[in-house]
Amino acid sequence: MTKLRRGFKAEAERISACVRRDLELEEWDPICPWELAKLLEFNVVDLSEFEDRLPDQVAMMRSCTGPKGFSALTLFPDGDNPLIILNDGHGLPRQAADLAHELAHGLL
Repeated sequence: MTKLRRGFKAEAERISACVRRDLELEEWDPICPWELAKLLEFNVVDLSEFEDRLPDQVAMMRSCTGPKGFSALTLFPDGDNPLIILNDGHGLPRQAADLAHELAHGLL
């Protein structure tokens, strides 16, 4: 098991409290990752939006399944809002988890 740096848990809890306050949520309400992305000004784009321009690359990314398959990635372009490309070929629960994972990188 990976040991977290000192103070990480308290920092994460403070960030969570701030996010929940900004989203007008109670302490135990679930956080919708798509709403959080809007709040943080992250652009979320489905992988399928690239199919017309990059059909071979999208097909290759969709062909890998399981833990090694493509789920999502975050780009931080200079001067623009961060961009998350999300594999919309996965079910909504998986997409929500993948999006939350990518947003956590941005928050931390």
